[in-house]
Amino acid sequence: MDLMFAPYTLHRRAKYFPDPEVFDPERFTPEREKRLPRPAYLPFGAGPRVCIGNHFSLMEGHILSANPVL
Repeated sequence: MDLMFAPYTLHRRAKYFPDPEVFDPERFTPEREKRLPRPAYLPFGAGPRVCIGNHFSLMEGHILSANPVL
């Protein structure tokens, strides 16, 4: 049996993310992240087919935000 879902709709569920179309970086503060169920936000997928670049892209984001000259 195959199961497919759309991350776009999952990431915009009002049940987990109030005002889902509004940019709110406070959604991902450690306190608020603890209240979310683990599969509520899957930016890189999950399970055996998780994106192989997830660690690289997160590290790259930290590097670029720490060094704005690049």
